[in-house]
Order: sequence, then structure tokens, then C-alpha cells
Amino acid sequence: MAKRRSGYIVDRRGKKTLRSFNINVGEIRTSVRLSPTVLKAVARIAEREGCDSDQLYTYIDLTKEKGLSRATAIRDFVTRYFMDAATEAGHRKAGHGKLLGKKTVVALLCLFLLAMPARSWASQDQLQTLRFEKAIDGATIAASGRTIVLWGVKAPEPADPVAFAAREYLATMLKRGSLRCAERFVSDGLHTMKCSIDAADVGSALVQMGLAAAADPYYLGEERLARAEHRGLWRIEGADGQ
Repeated sequence: MAKRRSGYIVDRRGKKTLRSFNINVGEIRTSVRLSPTVLKAVARIAEREGCDSDQLYTYIDLTKEKGLSRATAIRDFVTRYFMDAATEAGHRKAGHGKLLGKKTVVALLCLFLLAMPARSWASQDQLQTLRFEKAIDGATIAASGRTIVLWGVKAPEPADPVAFAAREYLATMLKRGSLRCAERFVSDGLHTMKCSIDAADVGSALVQMGLAAAADPYYLGEERLARAEHRGLWRIEGADGQ
């Protein structure tokens, strides 16, 4: 039998699921599944705004984007509220700014991203099996003693926060399988190659995750998907509502 602990329902195997909470939205009494952290955040916002939680839930419901569930709208509202209030002094006091320096955290994120589907690459023409050494940036790697620029993609600018995530994602992906590449051309000692990892197109994966831009029309489909979902490089477009 499942037990309720700390706002979660815990089954016999220790798996936690969100429990339902009753809320009032105007004259309607309904239920939503929210984490204890979100519930505390709503209570804190309501206190600051001089209202009760049900009044805040009603406001969120009236102003939410069409098509969003109530639970999603509440989580989005809470996130935006505290993002708008965030300051550099507040971040420093909370100890923020160090998460991306923890490679273990980033590696776990990369492992999650690797579950995203990538375009398969069936062509076997002139493929070379290479030994991956390291990721230099989000579109350049060292493998089998060569410096390789990935064909068809453009890495984020070094100053862009996405650049770090792109390099770590690329490194994690290429450590996990068989790297095979086909050379397109060589210039000034740099090998421009189209690469796959276990038959999955590396460039396709990077571009569709928003971790690289399409430098060739071949990957424009992936870039359109990333833009539509406001991923990575295109996150600002999402923030501006464009």
C-alpha cells in the first residue's frame, strides 16, 4: 500500500509520485498535482502579494496561456515570478553560479539529452572508424590524432552559456559508442568530417537540441525544430515570445 510522506505518495518500492491537492479557482473546486516546493512557493508569493493562495490560483487560471493545464500554468507562473525578482546579489547570497562547474551534474544532464532521437545515417561510403579523444568546442573534436570540425554545424560562440553545455554533451555522446566519420575536406590541418555515433548522426543531434546551429541546409529541419521548442541557442526567442 502506498504511503504519503512529505507531500508525495511513496509506494512499496520507494517510488515517489505527486499527490493531488484541492484548490479553489473562482467558484470551482478542483485538484492539481504539484510538488511541495511549488506549493510553498505559491504560499510565499500570495503572502507577498497580500492575497490568499486560492485568489492567486484564480489569477493564474485567468491569465494562463491557452492550452496549458492548470498545474503547468502554476509551475510556469512561479518560475517566472522568481526569475523576474532574481538579482545578482541574491544569486551570490544563495551560492548560485557554481552548478555548471560540477561536471557530474552536467554529465547527468547530457545522459538525459542522449535519449533524444537523432537522424540515422545509413551511408557507409568512405567511413573511417576513429578513436575519440576530447571535445574542443561544441563542433570540434580531437580523434585518432586529428582535429576534426563537424560538417554542417556551427558551434555556439564561446561567450554563450550554451557553449559549455554543447561541449560537455558532445564529449559525453562520443564516449558512449563507435565513432565513424566521412571526410569532406582538409584545410590548414583541420579535417571537416560528417560523423555518426552508433549510426546516429552527431550533427543532427546537436542541432535539434539547440546546441549548434545549422551551417548547411541539410540540418535546417533540425534547426526549425529547435527554434520552435526554444531550445539552447534559441532560448531567448522563447523568452521574448517571438
